[in-house]
Amino acid sequence: MTLTFHEYLLQRPRRYTPVGTFVVDRMHDDEFAAINSQEELDAYLALRKIGPNGRMHAYAVWRSYLNAKKRHHHAVALRSL
Repeated sequence: MTLTFHEYLLQRPRRYTPVGTFVVDRMHDDEFAAINSQEELDAYLALRKIGPNGRMHAYAVWRSYLNAKKRHHHAVALRSL
């Protein structure tokens, strides 16, 4: 079982930071939550005309998601032993 970006966003701790605000602002955007790749993220940002600061926040969230996905995969693998 893999961790989807949508699942990650739902379980991500709420923080009062610029990145946290970026995520909260997009929590109800189904297209953002359905992103599956860096390319899809880039297309989303271009379509929404997200500026440099927003892009920086989006990439930070994406990197955090990829790290969480790795941790989730390892945890699932360990439980199946």
